[in-house]
Amino acid sequence: MSRSERSLVALRTLAQFDLASQGATVAECAAQRERARRDRDQCARQCEASAESLRDIASRASLNPILLAAARDVFRSDRRQLEHAQQVLAEAEQREVAAREELADIRNRERSLDKVLGSERRRTQLALTVKEMSLIDDLWLQQTGSTRA
Repeated sequence: MSRSERSLVALRTLAQFDLASQGATVAECAAQRERARRDRDQCARQCEASAESLRDIASRASLNPILLAAARDVFRSDRRQLEHAQQVLAEAEQREVAAREELADIRNRERSLDKVLGSERRRTQLALTVKEMSLIDDLWLQQTGSTRA
């Protein structure tokens, strides 16, 4: 194995390690995104429930202003939690997209290294074949020269 082949193998091994590491990062980002989605869905359900409660209280014939104010405060709090959960989900989705893009870049780098390594191995094999053919030719010339003499 030539020096350049050894270097390429080392680089490819490093790329494979990076690929595995980034794959784990993508998996973690996907899990975080899924947790954020579930949290957002839970907040959305809670916000919808508090909105329904607020509508029920507001539609009653005997309006209780204190109860209405409390229901409005609960709804606003739930709405803020929902907005925060949506923001967390959007950030988690962005992190996952960035991690997947990085994973694709590493995959492309590994594929390029594989191609270069294959080319280098073919070049080394061709050089070895040429050397062997040259030796065979020399041996043939030596044999035909000794039989003629």
